Amino acid sequence: MPVPATLAEHWQRVFELFPKEGVTDLEIVAEEVRPAATKRLRELLAPLYESTRRDDAQLRPMGRSKEFSAEARRLVVRYSEGGKRIEATLFADLTKSIYRGPGGFVTAAMWTLDHAYCVFGPVGGETLADPVLAAVVRSRREVPEWQLAIQRWYAERNQQLVAEGQARVLAAARAAVATRTTQSQDLLDISFAGWKSRNAASDAGQANLVNAIHERTTYAQPAGGTVDLPSYYRNVYTDGQGHYVLHDDANWEIHTDPAWNAREWTRMTPQQ
Repeated sequence: MPVPATLAEHWQRVFELFPKEGVTDLEIVAEEVRPAATKRLRELLAPLYESTRRDDAQLRPMGRSKEFSAEARRLVVRYSEGGKRIEATLFADLTKSIYRGPGGFVTAAMWTLDHAYCVFGPVGGETLADPVLAAVVRSRREVPEWQLAIQRWYAERNQQLVAEGQARVLAAARAAVATRTTQSQDLLDISFAGWKSRNAASDAGQANLVNAIHERTTYAQPAGGTVDLPSYYRNVYTDGQGHYVLHDDANWEIHTDPAWNAREWTRMTPQQ
């Protein structure tokens, strides 16, 4: 999902891309930054602000930059469901990390909604003043065992991904060794023309090995030339101006998303 400037922008996009049956007529009522909560949030995230400052100082001499921001926001929306008009109030921490290249172009962006919760009910029902709902919200507590289980799952998943990556690298290395061995045996009885042809194939194998080690794929540029991009995505597009979009979302189409279709995007394929 693109980095949202506001919670309202994100909710509008979600409403359009993932509609819920029976929910219609979304209306953005109000949004605001909560100063006291934002101040406390930034105090808690002070180490991230400091690390961002250090990273930015190192990137500036290269014409690049890094920025980090965190805000506690309150969003009020209304929508229709089951013949009733519903008002929902959402509270969430919106954090963003953005890397920029020369000229200010965004090269990478990460964002998340933390500690989000929502209170909703019929319009005019004074839902936020309901003492029962307020008690439910205030009773929320972190369960250490659950947090530990989540962290353990992520740690195990990361180890699995590393192991899979290492297995791919070893497989590519073994294939390269086998190829070189076969070529060494054949060189004794082939002509120079034949050797030259095999040598070209060896160069391609070496390039594939390097790409496997770095987990990248070489793509052919529409206007000529090649570019190396991460191998983790099935859908790769370029606007022909040095910008690339990589994603794995089968339900998202770049040519119909208003946030992206102002440019002409061309699908790229791996170089054969």
